[in-house]
Amino acid sequence: MTQSRETTNSGLDGDRDFLDGEFWTPQTAMLRSLRDWVLGADRDDLSSALSIDRNPTITEILRRRWPQLQVTEAVFPETDVHDLSGFPDDSFDLTYSHQVLEHLRKPWVAAAELLRVTKPGGLGIHTTCASNPRHGPPAFHDYYRFLPDGLGALFDGAEILSPAGPFEFGATLSLTIPVSGRLAVEKDRAGAAFEAGLRRIVDAEWN
Repeated sequence: MTQSRETTNSGLDGDRDFLDGEFWTPQTAMLRSLRDWVLGADRDDLSSALSIDRNPTITEILRRRWPQLQVTEAVFPETDVHDLSGFPDDSFDLTYSHQVLEHLRKPWVAAAELLRVTKPGGLGIHTTCASNPRHGPPAFHDYYRFLPDGLGALFDGAEILSPAGPFEFGATLSLTIPVSGRLAVEKDRAGAAFEAGLRRIVDAEWN
């Protein structure tokens, strides 16, 4: 495990965010949705986080909202997310992963470990693939694809604040699930932000 370095806050605003040059990619809408959800989160008490793998883009988004966030990176093969026994229970205010769960042999075991090391009332943010082509081999395996209910089921016992997102051109490309035991008002805010994101996508497609 290593402590991540501070990142800059540039390049996260406007319609050009998360493009590959001039081009939209499957992650463009997903990352924009995640950014909007994070920047609208109604809490200020997050100071410690565990990142599964190195996630500079997600870390930068998170530090826009929580500049005080101290991030520990658990990177394979030094750390296996199936066994986070090096971390005590309730260690982190926030745990997150980006496009990792589909590459894990037993993601339900990893999800249980992520919940274990997250503090009561803490937050988790996780993205994965729903219909992306096979990728990873030979560097690493590619095991699964998740629909919204399947991704949520991995985090048994957690409250799902944002069920899935986003939908682009009628297909689910990626999923983002913040999981927490937060207040109902925060769940309502998350749902409203998600619905607003869907409306923007539908308007762009059909208008």
